[in-house]
Amino acid sequence: KTELKDMYLKEDITFITDYRENRIEEFQKFLKND
Repeated sequence: KTELKDMYLKEDITFITDYRENRIEEFQKFLKND
């Protein structure tokens, strides 16, 4: 049970960091275009 929970937790964390990095990239592109 705990292993599965840890797996989900790790997935969530990577998903969140990926999402944040993507947002930052888009924001930088937006700034460059402006």
